[in-house]
Order: sequence, then structure tokens, then C-alpha cells
Amino acid sequence: MFDMHNVESSNIHSIGYDQTQETARVCFKDKKGGISSTYDYAHVPPSVFDRWLKAPSAGKFFQSNIKSVFPGTKV
Repeated sequence: MFDMHNVESSNIHSIGYDQTQETARVCFKDKKGGISSTYDYAHVPPSVFDRWLKAPSAGKFFQSNIKSVFPGTKV
């Protein structure tokens, strides 16, 4: 079960985390601000997700610490 959080970002609509599966979910915005696509990233430690929630830029944190580090799958 994902606990989703809306974030301030030009590209990301919301992020969520399933602690039992250690999986992070990211929902990307479409041009109208809705959701265009959703991806799950496996093996993300809770501490990394907590840092993502607190990051000044959710998009930059995603690019540097999630997308390039953990395996992602389109949902």
C-alpha cells in the first residue's frame, strides 16, 4: 500500500512509498497538471525516501538519487 504525497515540482505530481516492499512510486505530471505516467522503484531504503520528501527539489533529488540508482518499472 502506497502512502502518496503531493510535491511541489514542475514534472512530478506525487511520490509515495510502500515500506513493506521498500518500493518508491513517482507519478509524473502531464501538461495540464494531471498524472501522465507512474513508475515504481524497487529496493529504496526508507531513509532515502524520507530525504526525498524533505528535498528542496523533488525533481532534482529524483534524477540524482532515485532514477539513476534503483531499478524502475512503469506501472
